Amino acid sequence: MISLLNKQENNLDTGEIFFLLGIFFLPFALPVGGFFLLISLIISYFKNYKQILKDKWNYPLLICLGIILISTINSSIINTPIELIKYEKSIIWINLFNWIPIIFGFSGFQYYLISNNQKIRSSKFLLLGSIPVILSCILQFNFKIYGPFSILNGLIVWFQYPLAENGFGVTGLFNNQNYTACFFSIILPFALFALRRTKSNFKKYSLIIFNLLIVYFMILTLSRNALLCLFVIFFMFFGIRRFLLIFSSLSIITLVLGFLGFVNNFLISFISQINLNTFYSKLLELNTNPRIQIWNSAISFIQKRPIFGWGASTFSHLFNFHNEQIKPPLKLLNSQHSHNLFLELAHNFGLPLALIMFITLTILIFKVINKIKLNFRNFDLFINETWLISSLLVLIYQTTDITYYDGKISIIICVLLAGLRTVLPINNFRKET
Repeated sequence: MISLLNKQENNLDTGEIFFLLGIFFLPFALPVGGFFLLISLIISYFKNYKQILKDKWNYPLLICLGIILISTINSSIINTPIELIKYEKSIIWINLFNWIPIIFGFSGFQYYLISNNQKIRSSKFLLLGSIPVILSCILQFNFKIYGPFSILNGLIVWFQYPLAENGFGVTGLFNNQNYTACFFSIILPFALFALRRTKSNFKKYSLIIFNLLIVYFMILTLSRNALLCLFVIFFMFFGIRRFLLIFSSLSIITLVLGFLGFVNNFLISFISQINLNTFYSKLLELNTNPRIQIWNSAISFIQKRPIFGWGASTFSHLFNFHNEQIKPPLKLLNSQHSHNLFLELAHNFGLPLALIMFITLTILIFKVINKIKLNFRNFDLFINETWLISSLLVLIYQTTDITYYDGKISIIICVLLAGLRTVLPINNFRKET
């Protein structure tokens, strides 16, 4: 696999080799990718623990780590709420693996993402690892080959559920189309970056097909967040003029086809629904929207335990069995999480932790934006803009859903945020390679 790199890039240390292998295997073989990334993380801490301890950006995360542990001890041992008396407390501790490794990964993975060349290498391996994901979508949607398929005694699973079970949205090897849409939204900026960077005609045509397949299956996931992310990506990569040109061209083509009768019935139906009464009725229905009800429920639980929260993984139990105060009743809903990462953190570990995370992340993003100033003309810096766009897109998803709970995506989020940190000055780490 390392032979895919240029000759000048072959002189990599052992930790970075394991890191790149982990990034490659992560999208389609999580346990294998996780194993390689864990080894790379251990090597990073062994080589750079002094520098990691000196980095002030790690201090808020260390505070959050302490809050997580105190919250877990409080909710499972010291001050267990009545609602969780019959809840298996070991589940709370087990689900800390969704959060604690990411805190350590943010600090440790920076060692492999200091330079622009390192970021470019990492994006190459992420794109290579995404090829099996695209292949799984082709098998599922075009050839109706359904799973789940597993190897190594169920250690690696490609779900590929029948399309009808997912509302006809494409999932590929993921178990939910929203996870698939989120993954494609993450890698599309890097695929576009690779397309703009390549000079070889063969590679250029290959990457055009690759990008089109990503966009195609993003749309076929039927995810509204995916459509929003497509608009953001095209707007930021092509600028407002080209974006408007592409959008208007597609609109004109759609209208022409409509007048020709190909989609006329659809257009008439769509236009007939656009009136003020319909808009007003939709506004009135917002309060009974399932997502709004879930958020209201999360807020009500946070108000009861605002300091240290209820513990990891407890939202689904509380939502399904202790939601009598919500009206209308939520008997028909079955939510596994709060569908908003900030609310989820506040529910699990308390408002102080959620605020620390939110403020730290917001400051980091604005400092990175100010540092790079979104200058797409400088290809030496272009990878940083691409990294920022991908990070912003994945965070957009976490406002209305929590795709973070998929192990592949949570680790990629960790890598993206670690890469964002390295855009800012870092002292005493390593020379650019």
